[in-house]
Amino acid sequence: AAPSPLSAPAPDIPLQPLRAGPDALTARLALDCEMVGVGPSKRSMLARVVVVNFDEVVVFSCFVKPTQRVTDYRTEVSGVKPEHMVHALPLRKVQSEVARLCHKRILIGHALVNDFKALALHHPKNLMRDTALYDPFKKVVGEHKRAQRLKALAKEHLDWEIQTGEHSPCEDAVAALRLYK
Repeated sequence: AAPSPLSAPAPDIPLQPLRAGPDALTARLALDCEMVGVGPSKRSMLARVVVVNFDEVVVFSCFVKPTQRVTDYRTEVSGVKPEHMVHALPLRKVQSEVARLCHKRILIGHALVNDFKALALHHPKNLMRDTALYDPFKKVVGEHKRAQRLKALAKEHLDWEIQTGEHSPCEDAVAALRLYK
């Protein structure tokens, strides 16, 4: 049974990579990534990935070693700090693991296009369930509909306050999953 909408997911995961066994994989997974800024323009680059199963159990979590010098950890939003990079995995290894986990599975998340861009991966659109694109969750602005922030959707539909400080990709993945459910 799923926890009530007011309950929080398990505490955030450790600094070292976490991989659940194959028996923890479900047909639907939720994914969230956090980014840091690199180079003089502080361009976004992947720094953390979390994948949870349909029962809200973390099946993969790791920090990702940016391929360029980090110029802004964005800790206040990303939750990523320099010391997290000690156990960070190389991007290619993370891409391989995430691609393997997601293969032929439905992926749930919020603004998944940003996560897949950061991962430099592709996933079939027919296997993606994006809460940012779900029409009933969009906000009417004039004559147009606009995607709402995950934080606003979680508060409105789940009565759950998320992102009150540093973002937790575990919390964000679970929030998107609960919205999907």
